[in-house]
Amino acid sequence: MKSNRMRLYSPSTKAREKINGFECGSGIPISLATLPAPLPINKVAPDQLIEDILLATLRRVQENSSPEVAAAATRYITLLSENAL
Repeated sequence: MKSNRMRLYSPSTKAREKINGFECGSGIPISLATLPAPLPINKVAPDQLIEDILLATLRRVQENSSPEVAAAATRYITLLSENAL
């Protein structure tokens, strides 16, 4: 009898299909050569990137934490918003 570990690591046909090409919702394989080129990404200042990550993290903490921690996150969001103006 095979162990669960062996079953998880055995290659499947689906895994091979994903390596060789993408598969759309209808099940038709699509190659990378037929996909359109990616759109250019706008440059972002490093400070703005850090601020966006910090605000997103504080908002998540604010929504999912205890009231005391959420209140502290709210204070930091307010301070960051005031300094941004």
